[in-house]
Amino acid sequence: MRNSNSYDFIRQNLQKQAAPSMRYSGKEELVEWQKRAKVKLWELLGLNRMQECEEDFFIEREEQKEGYREVHFSFQSEKGYYVP
Repeated sequence: MRNSNSYDFIRQNLQKQAAPSMRYSGKEELVEWQKRAKVKLWELLGLNRMQECEEDFFIEREEQKEGYREVHFSFQSEKGYYVP
């Protein structure tokens, strides 16, 4: 029977064969594993390649709502890249 859903195919076939390479096994101290895992996570997210820059934080607008104040702001996360 052909499986038409690729997610189901992966889950049923490939996932059974793959063991997570960074899974904590208990063979090393937890703190040491956490250090290795943090380095790998930074690498996978690209955080180790980010360049520091001026924050360039600014408020775009503020609105007073009933019971709270809404603030819209942006900041520079990397040189030339802004996060709203």
